[in-house]
Amino acid sequence: MKYLESAPQYALRYLSSAWKRRFSKVSGQPKFKKKGRDDSFTLDGSISVGFNHIKLPRIGWVKTFEILPDNVTPKSVTISRKADRWFVSFALRLSFHKY
Repeated sequence: MKYLESAPQYALRYLSSAWKRRFSKVSGQPKFKKKGRDDSFTLDGSISVGFNHIKLPRIGWVKTFEILPDNVTPKSVTISRKADRWFVSFALRLSFHKY
């Protein structure tokens, strides 16, 4: 059930940073959006990367169009929907090996 915990946590983090920006007078008050307009959610934790596949919690293996290198570890994945198509964006951690 850990995968259910990360999506609401990111929503609360984004809301917290929006209110901090508001009270420090960097930006205006956050605008709450209608459900279904900006469909996206962020996952972190148990994400596995294959050759051109990524394993997401609860969803399973998802094929990607780009080949992912072996020396990357995803920190988080944001899944968004635009025009009835789903897109995946990664925040990656690179690991370099000294020879």
